[in-house]
Amino acid sequence: MPIHRSRVIRRQITDTAMAI
Repeated sequence: MPIHRSRVIRRQITDTAMAI
């Protein structure tokens, strides 16, 4: 699994946390 993909997922999680 490329790190690039992991970075995107991490960004999505942060976005969700901020939304909460």
